[in-house]
Parts: sequence; structure tokens; C-alpha cells
Amino acid sequence: MKGFALLLGLAITASAADVPWQVRVQYIEACSCDLFCPCYFNDHASHQGTGAHNCAFNNVGRVVQGKYGDVKLTGLKFWLSGDLGADWATKGQADWLVATFEPKATKEQKDAMMAVLGKIYPVKWSSVQFDTSEITWALSPDGKTAHAKMGNGKGEVSLTRANGADPNRPPQLQNTRYFAAT
Repeated sequence: MKGFALLLGLAITASAADVPWQVRVQYIEACSCDLFCPCYFNDHASHQGTGAHNCAFNNVGRVVQGKYGDVKLTGLKFWLSGDLGADWATKGQADWLVATFEPKATKEQKDAMMAVLGKIYPVKWSSVQFDTSEITWALSPDGKTAHAKMGNGKGEVSLTRANGADPNRPPQLQNTRYFAAT
């Protein structure tokens, strides 16, 4: 993936369809848009309307702590690959998604995580497929590099944190929406 790469942490508590849920997720994320990912600030990808994929992405998540009703999600790793397409923000319609879970994830955990992800990314997908693969997810002790890889060879993301004014602290964005999460 060219363009944007991000290590992101989200903490969300809400009620989905009367099922209480709470997740704290760390992401290793890469997309095809120009830097800085315009999806966080606009309702479209930076190359919308060109006929090319509008926002091809790989988001690799690790649930640091979480549950959906009585379903425990802590430790669950998932990989979202897809293309948001041209109308994801204006019409709530996205092109395609492949959700990959590790073999040890139960059906209940997969269903619960998909319900939570449906709240974070409130779009209707034209196509949703599922896959299974081991997922390695690593963040270096100093927080400066992150790496995720699918055991089946279908995806890999490696990031090196850009230094801000203080190289000992990560650059941060505040008061920025992340799809339906804040």
C-alpha cells in the first residue's frame, strides 16, 4: 500500500442494538490515499472520481480490552482489507470488505466484532467476505515500529513512526473523528 500508514488506538463504549459493548483497539493501518488520510477530515478519498480504487486499505486490529455483551473480545486480532469506494461518506455505501480472523476466533467472537465494527464503520458494503489466517501483530517496545502479517501470505503492513518535534514522543492528533468513533 502506498500513501498513508498509521498506528491508531481507539477506546469506545456504547450500546449496539441493546447489546452493551466496550472495546479498546489498537490498529496498524495503511491506505492508498495521499497523506494525511483525507478520510479523517473530509467525506471522500483524495483521488475520488478518478475511476481508480478510491480508498483501498488494510486495517489490522488487536483488541487490547473489550467485550460485546457476554462475549469476550480481549486479545482478538482481525484484519480488514477493502475499498471504501466513492460514496462511503456521502451515501453510506462502500465497495468491498474482506474480514480475516485468526483460526482460534469463535463464531461468537467474529459475529460480535463485526457488530462492533459496524458501529465504528457505519457503511453498507456491496460485498463482504470472510477469511481465516494466523495474524502476527507486533509493536516494538519503544513504539517506533509496528508490523502485521497474515500467515497465509495475503497481507503485510510495516510502519516506522515519523518523528515529531520531540523524537521521544509520538506525533498525535486530537479532536479528530475516525469514521463513527471519536
